Formats: sequence, structure tokens, C-alpha cells
Amino acid sequence: MGKSKKTKKALSPYNRHVQREMKKGKSMKQAAASWSKRAGKPKAATKRKSTAKRSTSKGGNRSMAKRSGFNTQKIFKLVNTVSLVAPAAMRAMGPGTPQQKVAYAISDYTGFDITGGNFKLERLARGWGPYVATKLITAAVPKITSFVKGMF
Repeated sequence: MGKSKKTKKALSPYNRHVQREMKKGKSMKQAAASWSKRAGKPKAATKRKSTAKRSTSKGGNRSMAKRSGFNTQKIFKLVNTVSLVAPAAMRAMGPGTPQQKVAYAISDYTGFDITGGNFKLERLARGWGPYVATKLITAAVPKITSFVKGMF
């Protein structure tokens, strides 16, 4: 048995007009406005109930947050990057020859000592510990704040 093809539902004149206008580069709002101009009908006034605006602490003023440039995701990303690079930077600024500094940095991130040929978990924790800790903290902080906001 063959599959039966479903016929496409024909678009309404309004939808065809909006689609055509959007292909020309207009936004949805502009295309909708041009339809009412095209039809020669002014926009129908909608009756709204007059209600007093209530300020809530849940939503906040999002436009203000955007304007200030404060973005927690960017800050968390920066903190995570710094915590990843910090152990190597501390080794680079510390005492020793350049060869020793490189060997210490490698042992901090791999746990393997190039000169001695042994593995120690403490070295691995020294190199990756700050990064893992900041990853856990930056993952937990948004969850905790949303939980606290949900309580109030």
C-alpha cells in the first residue's frame, strides 16, 4: 500500500501577505502593520482593563540589568578561566629555573613528575582543585539564588 500524501492547507490572505513582506526584509510587526494599511482599515482598538502596575521582586527591571553590563554568565566564565590558569601562573612567578617551573606546572596538571617519574594525587589536586571548586560554586550559586527567590 502506498502512503497517502496530506494536502497542504492553503494560507490565508493575511498569512500570505505577511510571508511576502517578511521575505522583503520587514519584521513581523511591520508586516502586520502594512496589512492593516493595505486593507484600508484602521487598527481595532482593544478594550483593556485599567489595572494599577504592581512591582514585583521576582521579575525585576531586566532592561536596567542589560544596560548596566552586569552579566553573571560572563563573570562566571572569567572566574573559571582564571581558576584554571592560576596554578600555572603561580608556578611561573615562583622561584626556580624556567625548566623547573615548566616541570612543576606540568606535574600540577597531570600529577606526574617528569624528573622523578612518579605520580602523586596531591599534585593533581593542586593544579585542578581551584578549577573544580569554582566550577562547583558557579554551578551552585544560580540554583541557590533561584531557590531563595522562589521562597519569597
